[in-house]
Amino acid sequence: MSEPTCPFCGDGPEAIGTMYHIECVEKLMEQRAELQAENHELTLRLNDQRTTAAALRKVASEAEAALREANEHGDLMELRAEQAAFAECKRRRERDKAEMAKLTQRNDELRTTVIFREFEGEAVAFFPELPGSGRYDCMSYMHIGQHGAATHEFYEQTSATLEYDDLLDELENIGYVLAVRRRWTRAMDVRRYATCDV
Repeated sequence: MSEPTCPFCGDGPEAIGTMYHIECVEKLMEQRAELQAENHELTLRLNDQRTTAAALRKVASEAEAALREANEHGDLMELRAEQAAFAECKRRRERDKAEMAKLTQRNDELRTTVIFREFEGEAVAFFPELPGSGRYDCMSYMHIGQHGAATHEFYEQTSATLEYDDLLDELENIGYVLAVRRRWTRAMDVRRYATCDV
């Protein structure tokens, strides 16, 4: 069994417990106090680092959540922008359609309504909105005889035809701007009556 020695100065057993070793004890206590203080400081620094790390994790988590929300908000804003653009495009399309309808109507108003029919192998052009000799008949045109009045009864004696290109060219060459229609309607009679004084 080894003999006890002073842990501070290393003296043998003859010196252990003497007044001389009180200084050793005091030195050891000072070293212990220094080590405890250093350990306490290290513990505080470690706790600070842990707190900082936790705070950084929280900030990172909040930043990630904010970024995700911003992305979602951005997607929503982009979707709303696309919806607004689509709505504006739809409104413009509706305006364009309305304007086109007005222009078409105006264009039709500037054109002369004509119906091409066939009578005994000859093409006949009826102008149901232009009065002939009066309000109850209309103007007509044929290669032979050219302009003349025609009644609705005569119109009913004719038949539909698609062979009217020559007559159409002849009418356009003498200045007509035509709107070709397929049949004689009551509305055409009304417009013709409106132009007649008789």
